[in-house]
Amino acid sequence: NYYGPSATIPAEEMLLDKAQLLGLTAPEMTVLVGGLRSLGINSDSGLSVNSKDTLSNEWFVKLLDMSVAWKPNGTGNTYEGVDRVSGEKVSTATRVDLVFGSNSQLRALAEVYASDDQALLLTDQACYLNPKPKTVALRSSVTTTNTDSEYE
Repeated sequence: NYYGPSATIPAEEMLLDKAQLLGLTAPEMTVLVGGLRSLGINSDSGLSVNSKDTLSNEWFVKLLDMSVAWKPNGTGNTYEGVDRVSGEKVSTATRVDLVFGSNSQLRALAEVYASDDQALLLTDQACYLNPKPKTVALRSSVTTTNTDSEYE
């Protein structure tokens, strides 16, 4: 979540660019970022969770909490979450955190992982953190015709 003062690209665009360079799909990126955040691995200004030693959906739940309104705090990269009723500051989050609530595709994924079904979240996190090696099936011979190439 490091975002230096000389950065000219918005932090959320940098995240999406790095995810693409790593070959991550939107679900993989969502689960990995949410999993790291739920373990407390974030910058000081990121959306924090209470149970930092447990892989849970708490980060997604806090992120999508409709009782919190997010307002820029003047730094350009962080936002303050204020309770809609009392106006009391309850949290802070970065632009990277909030992209999972504002982008329609990422929000849909975040809503799935914020649901009560933590088994899905834990299964997906385990799957993406421990991927099976990709295998490539090699063909022993290639037959060429006049119009096309076919693999036998």
